[in-house]
Amino acid sequence: MVWLISTDSSSENISIGLAAIAAFLAAISAIANLLSAVEAQKQRENNERPYIHGFFDGGNSGAIYFTIQNKGNSPAFDVTITFGVAPIDFAERPLGEVSLFSKPISFIPPGQNYRQFVNIGLTLLAEGKPTIFDYTLTYFSASHQKFTEKVEIDLSYLKQATVPGKTIEEHLSDIHKDLDTLGKDFRSIKGFGSLLVESPDEQSLRMNRLLIDEKTRSFLQRKLIMFLKKLLKLMGV
Repeated sequence: MVWLISTDSSSENISIGLAAIAAFLAAISAIANLLSAVEAQKQRENNERPYIHGFFDGGNSGAIYFTIQNKGNSPAFDVTITFGVAPIDFAERPLGEVSLFSKPISFIPPGQNYRQFVNIGLTLLAEGKPTIFDYTLTYFSASHQKFTEKVEIDLSYLKQATVPGKTIEEHLSDIHKDLDTLGKDFRSIKGFGSLLVESPDEQSLRMNRLLIDEKTRSFLQRKLIMFLKKLLKLMGV
C-alpha cells in the first residue's frame, strides 16, 4: 500500500515537472518571437527612415565643399547643421552663417543633395589655422522621429588635395559633342530659312532666283506672300 502511494506521488511529481518545463519553454519561445518581431520592426524603420550625411570633400583646383545628402529611403524634415568650430569660407564668414546652414532646411527628399563651396584648401587650412572642425546634424522623419549625429573631422588631409582635371582627349571629345549638337541645330532650322550661311556669289545667285520666281508668280500669289510676310513680321518671326 505504501509502495502504491509512493508510486502515485512520483508520477504526479513527474507530471508537474514536465508541465513546468513545457511552460518554461513556451515562455522562452514567446520571448524569442517578441524579440524577433521587435527586431523586424526596427529593421523596417531603419529601411524606411531618412539618413542625412554632412561631409567635407575636395574638388578641382583644391577647392573644398560641404555636402548635405539624404541617402535614406524617405524624406527628411527640418534639417539643421550646427557648427561648433566652423570653417571660414571664401567671403570670410563662419560657415554656420551661410544661408544653407543658418536656417533649417525644411525638406530633403531621398537622393537629394546640396553642395556649398567653402574655400580653397591652401587658404582654409593654411599654417596656423584650425584643421579640426565639429558639427551636429539634426533632422526629423515623416513620423516626427528625431535623429541627431555629432561629427568631428580633421581636414588636414585636404590641404593640398586636388581632383585631376579633364585630359586633352576629354576636352576634345566635349568639343566634338558640342559641334555635333550645333550642327544638328543648324540642320533643324535650315528648312525654315531662319539661318543660312552662304558666300557672296551664292547670295547673288539666290537673289536672282528669287527675282525670277517672283516675276513668274501670279498677282494673287504675290499679294498672298506679301500678306504672309507682314503677318510673320508682326508675330516677331
